[in-house]
Amino acid sequence: MASSPTVAFAHWDAYELDFRVKQGEVDPLGTGILPELRTANVEGTVYAVGGDSREHSAGRDDPLLGAIVYSDTVVRELERSDGVQIVRTASDIGDAQRSGRIWFVLGLEGCAPLRGELAVLRAFYRLGIRCVGLTWNGRNEAADGVGVPSPGGLTQFGRDLVKELNALGILIDVSHLAGPGVTEVVELSTSPVVASHSNARVLRDHRRNLTDEQLRLVTSTGGIVGVNFHPTFLSDGDATLTQLAEQIEHLASVVGPDHVALGPDFTYDPWRESLRGTRSYNGVPMDITRRYPIHRPGEIERLHAELDRRGMSDDDVTRIFSSNLVALLERVLSARTSASKIEEVKR
Repeated sequence: MASSPTVAFAHWDAYELDFRVKQGEVDPLGTGILPELRTANVEGTVYAVGGDSREHSAGRDDPLLGAIVYSDTVVRELERSDGVQIVRTASDIGDAQRSGRIWFVLGLEGCAPLRGELAVLRAFYRLGIRCVGLTWNGRNEAADGVGVPSPGGLTQFGRDLVKELNALGILIDVSHLAGPGVTEVVELSTSPVVASHSNARVLRDHRRNLTDEQLRLVTSTGGIVGVNFHPTFLSDGDATLTQLAEQIEHLASVVGPDHVALGPDFTYDPWRESLRGTRSYNGVPMDITRRYPIHRPGEIERLHAELDRRGMSDDDVTRIFSSNLVALLERVLSARTSASKIEEVKR
């Protein structure tokens, strides 16, 4: 087995950092999170800092205000560290790699914070958002999520939103989006899209997972699928490392290893305990307190060892663990057009 590969995550909520700040910890990023990432050879992550749910909204009922408050907390912590690069342009990732800083691409998990206004999207762009999931599990102004009974596709705002996301060079994420919306996004988008934390439904029949046809649709854009480590999307019982590896192998066999990434969807144990008893999120059954087979970023070498044991090549592991995601981000962030008429943030 080759030495530990570089790792990049297609989806990780900022719950842990926000929770630890609210608990009064001094510099939880510098004292806890970043050292673990460096030990695990993690180079960067897409970091959700707002979205449709109350958890994505800093516990507030207003998703717009919540996303602003939540992202402000996270960005202030990131900006105080010399070892971090917030990614606003494609070149920022290469800069981070050369300087040894860990990069963070900020994202929204659902478009409820936009309130049906493209102007709000453009404001979030100026604040640094570079990845947007159209929905969480429920319905918003853009589309229906997987928790909506008899879901429809995109609204007119949703269709306009896809065009503006393409124009701004923001990565579109279809995880959580209901099937009709996934199809429409693929038809409309002129840039690659991502299913950042979605597994194969043929191995685990759950509405949050994708059929093989949907997997091929997403990757037909040049996009990727990030395997989700959350136990609910791996098994109806205790999820195992074997099941996680089988998901990666299946995804690679269906769409090719150039279109697979890691989207672990990590949470944080004290935060999870605060939500004990919650069993459904906007109509999607899940137990948030169940233990992941790879529970923390620092355990990622166990997955590497399992894939090596199963005969996956070092080249494929390198692509899946980091380079596929990096290439996608650099491609999409470089695709910004003059149609949006927004100047790059001056730093």
